[in-house]
Amino acid sequence: MLIFVGLALIHILPLSGVLGGERLRDLYGIQAQGDLSILMRHRAVLFGLLSLISVLAAFKPEIRSVAALLLGLSMASFLVLAFLEAPFGAPIRKIVVADIVGLALLLTYLVMDFIKNRPPS
Repeated sequence: MLIFVGLALIHILPLSGVLGGERLRDLYGIQAQGDLSILMRHRAVLFGLLSLISVLAAFKPEIRSVAALLLGLSMASFLVLAFLEAPFGAPIRKIVVADIVGLALLLTYLVMDFIKNRPPS
């Protein structure tokens, strides 16, 4: 399903942060060194895993529910944290927008899935 491919594209972008300092600065506008670099690079790996599960869900309908749950929790939790810490800068604003788009895609999938699978009346 194309929605999960779209979600994979949203989540693959931060994976480049695994390369370290300069790429993390480009992505988030921060200088990540030492412990912070390790944490942020690990975050990049986790986003790669979210992207992978999105791609798998695109081709394996049986895992779409689990993928939707993981993706939804990830995006919603980031939005909650961002808005609790507001105001935030331009790099975070880009992530907020991406997560809102991602949640809209996910909601579209959930509505379509509900309509497709609801019992006949």
